[in-house]
Amino acid sequence: MGSALAWQPSTAWHWLLVNLVGALAYWLFSKLGAFAAIGPADVSVLWPPNGLALALVMAWGPRVLPGLILGALAPESMLAMVEGKDALNDLGVALLVRLGSAGQWWAMYLMVGDWRGQLDRAGARFGLRYVLCTMVACLLAPTVGMATLLSVGQVTQGELASGWIAWWVGDAAGMLVVTPLLLAALHPLMRQHLITNQTFPTMAVGLGLTLAGSALLG
Repeated sequence: MGSALAWQPSTAWHWLLVNLVGALAYWLFSKLGAFAAIGPADVSVLWPPNGLALALVMAWGPRVLPGLILGALAPESMLAMVEGKDALNDLGVALLVRLGSAGQWWAMYLMVGDWRGQLDRAGARFGLRYVLCTMVACLLAPTVGMATLLSVGQVTQGELASGWIAWWVGDAAGMLVVTPLLLAALHPLMRQHLITNQTFPTMAVGLGLTLAGSALLG
């Protein structure tokens, strides 16, 4: 298990398996995130699936995105099959929201770049870069999501600002806390460089917990 994210899929069947496992893992992590949901849009101040998704994308690239989107849409898909036409409209809204999240993960993948090659650099450079990229990339999903929910009447103008802030905090905290911990647990290269580059997980996890804690208490 300690080398799970270091394994690289080489066949179509491998990629199918990775996407299915990613979908299941995202769904399970979303159950954990639901316990910290607050605000008018029912968003979490620490959204673990966002951190999981980024860890998988950093390990295997954007080819895992279909599975992550599937895992995020699974509850809405089942509801659509049960309830019919109106639920299909809700599924379309959910798809737009999840595409915003997928764009967020892809943006982080592009901005962070070759993170493996940067781990052997001592100091705060990579840690600071990761934190700043997270702050910027996480603007995407709450903006797309809240605009979509506002357009269909699921949130009001008065709820827009508080919902957006809680969403941004939850996504950013998920990337800052969960992604470094998963990489440290499941990627041997990350553990190999923890001594020389311990600033990265320390800075990211500390800031993520501060954001989530401040939002929850506030």
